[in-house]
Amino acid sequence: MFVILAAVLVLAGAGGGLGLWLTSGSGPPTSGLPVLWRHERPVSDCLKSYDAAPWTADGLAVMCSGAASLVAYRPGTGRVAWTWTMPKSPGVPNIDSLSTSTDDGIGVIQYTYGIKGLAYLAGIDIRDGRELWSLPEAPADGGATWVGGGRFMVLNPVGRHSLTGLAVYDLATGRPDWSTATRPVPASAGCAIRDAAIAAPWIYAVAACGADHAGRLYQMSLGDGAVLARAALKDRTCQAARDSPTVWAVPGYVLSGCDAVPSAGPDLDVIPAGGTRQIPLSWAGHPRYLDYLSNDLYPPDMAVSRDSLYLSVGLVTPKNQGVNLIAAIDLPAARLRWFKSVSIPGEAPGSVTYPVNLVGASPGGVLDVIENVSSNSTEMTGLSSMTLSVLSASNGTMTYGPGATYPGGINDQPVYWLDGRVLLSAHGCALAVCPGNSVTDTITAYNTGSFRPR
Repeated sequence: MFVILAAVLVLAGAGGGLGLWLTSGSGPPTSGLPVLWRHERPVSDCLKSYDAAPWTADGLAVMCSGAASLVAYRPGTGRVAWTWTMPKSPGVPNIDSLSTSTDDGIGVIQYTYGIKGLAYLAGIDIRDGRELWSLPEAPADGGATWVGGGRFMVLNPVGRHSLTGLAVYDLATGRPDWSTATRPVPASAGCAIRDAAIAAPWIYAVAACGADHAGRLYQMSLGDGAVLARAALKDRTCQAARDSPTVWAVPGYVLSGCDAVPSAGPDLDVIPAGGTRQIPLSWAGHPRYLDYLSNDLYPPDMAVSRDSLYLSVGLVTPKNQGVNLIAAIDLPAARLRWFKSVSIPGEAPGSVTYPVNLVGASPGGVLDVIENVSSNSTEMTGLSSMTLSVLSASNGTMTYGPGATYPGGINDQPVYWLDGRVLLSAHGCALAVCPGNSVTDTITAYNTGSFRPR
């Protein structure tokens, strides 16, 4: 999620030492990060996309814009390369979500006319904004649409209205390839796909069958849905809560985590792509509230580089004390390399910071954006500045980078994403519900220069 998670837990008696990071001085820098360009644009009719970051591909940054449109910016200059607008139809137009990524220069968008109206999927050529194909009566759940290996996958075969399966299509043409309606997975009645992700050339899916709430993990061929391997799901929190896991693919691995409140121990399984071996992440010797790090496997709560996975979470204690955690995980060993509780010195009375926004990673570490709020932190208003920082891959040592002050403040928590050396910032409203058709948003591009993990 692109919002700070607010989970309530008791820290007393958690056990283990909390690695608290502090620095001397008056706090993070708020200057030195140059603005490349700013644009103000309408953002109405962007229904929801917190779980789908804007596309950055083919030298463009593509996001939802007002009037049920997509707009493509050239990150270095801010020039608009193209716009795409939903076809006219009765009902209120809404762009629901963008695919988790693009492939072969194509992305997939899901949109509807009215919240309960007819839903569509469409393939968009990133290079020029052409609509390559569209599919009416597509699933309208607004969940993640996975792209990879020249195909795309959605939960719910076309025409169904509950999460009972998945369907795979050709990315270039929108032609249906196969679905679990024609190739049952597993081949018994009463089974449902709970979540799935593309890790080309495979699909990884979790299915629940009848009273088997624990679930089963399936590795299937992306090309034809053939089951290559299967295993019982080892996710202990989901088993205890009878909840559904999130399945997420990163290069070389698949991750499984549950969004239920942890109740049965650590909850993150690392699955090396190419099989169904599941390695439960070991939190041995560390405070149990680190379990919450696996609640959401979405950027900017997650970043990955080679064999390093970075997870973050913000927690609020019963005494209204904020705890912001960042952890580095060694994927091949499925072990915790380090974790940090990040707090920022030099805050003014009554203010708060949001120091956990992971926007990118490299072999040297993870790039984080620190937000500085100077007024009502509950409503996230009065955001005044932000600062870049890097946590090293080896031990989590944090280094401040340049920062910037927002002219006049910002009254909605921004979303950040990185495209090469350009950091883009937009209000959360640009990617989610915006009240009324007159709402506008300012998108800002910053030049990060040479500051990045090394």
